Amino acid sequence: MKRLFKKFTLDLKSDTISALTVDPEAFAFALGGVMFMVVIGIFA
Repeated sequence: MKRLFKKFTLDLKSDTISALTVDPEAFAFALGGVMFMVVIGIFA
C-alpha cells in the first residue's frame, strides 16, 4: 500500500512539474488536488 502511494506521489510530482511548465493555472489546480489528498489522508 505504501509503495503504491509512493508511486502515486512520484507520478503526481512529475505531472505537477510538467503542468507548471505548461501553464500556472493547471499548476494551481494540481496543487489544490495535492492539498485535498493530504487532508483526506490525514482524516481518513
